[in-house]
Amino acid sequence: MKSAKPQVNHSQHGESQRALSPLQSALGSAASPTQAYETYIDNGLICLKHKIRNIEKKKLKLEDYRDRLKNGEQLNPDQLEAVEKYEEVLHNLEFAKELQKTFSGLSQDLLKAQKKAQRREHMLKLEAEKK
Repeated sequence: MKSAKPQVNHSQHGESQRALSPLQSALGSAASPTQAYETYIDNGLICLKHKIRNIEKKKLKLEDYRDRLKNGEQLNPDQLEAVEKYEEVLHNLEFAKELQKTFSGLSQDLLKAQKKAQRREHMLKLEAEKK
């Protein structure tokens, strides 16, 4: 697990600079905060998608081990230990998929709210200009 203490980089002249978090980096490079949050959330969803893909690969491998074991083939101790964790892998896969659905929904809700706020702000500006 990462420590909560921020990293400090020291330059040649002895000044210290704090390393930016991924969110701070996204905020700094984006045209607007909305775009930065979208990018940050998209990156998180991509990471979760990759994690799901890896868990699915592990599940397939374990299913292969189980089939080989049923057919009477000898497995090494590591493979036998992995087969015992099959149910845990299924649980992790289900959990990751539920998490992905939840985050996708939250992301969509956030984007809708941001667009609604932008439209409201734009309408208020137009009304102010008319006055």
